[in-house]
Amino acid sequence: TGVVAVMSATAAVSTVKEQRIAEVTKLAWLIIALIAALLPHLPYLPVWIPLTGFAIAAWRLHVAWRGDALPSRVARLLLALAGFGGVFIAFRGQLNGLNPGTSLLAVILFLKLLETSRQRDYMMLLMFAMFLPLAAFLRTQSGWSLIYLLLSLILLFAAMLQAGRDGPPLPARTVLAQSG
Repeated sequence: TGVVAVMSATAAVSTVKEQRIAEVTKLAWLIIALIAALLPHLPYLPVWIPLTGFAIAAWRLHVAWRGDALPSRVARLLLALAGFGGVFIAFRGQLNGLNPGTSLLAVILFLKLLETSRQRDYMMLLMFAMFLPLAAFLRTQSGWSLIYLLLSLILLFAAMLQAGRDGPPLPARTVLAQSG
């Protein structure tokens, strides 16, 4: 019976490790797609938004890898109020227009990472992130921007495919082939 208990404990640890790897992989795809969709907007965003967002993304990956708890609802609410206030101050109270709207969307998407734990959360975040490439297309309609829009949408769809999986993550080549 001692051997069976050790084997059961080893299998349980292996399953937890596999689940963490799958979670981190899904999260990494989501973050890569989010950052790719955000890149064309960087020159128009207040500097603190991408810096804070990248820090949140790195922290979220760390938390997923370790299996730690996500921030409380109160902490997320305070961060959301601070983010909204920061955008409000950065644009001197003007929240309409492409730059303030994109800034607010970026803040919301990065903060959404702090509560992303279920498949539904991943899908919602990725669907809202699809507005970023479309907003970039409002700035310029050149051929290069169209190519970048399509590439970032492919990445977002690839992240959706990974997020929608219940089993182990697919290889990158397979996911990208199915997305594009």
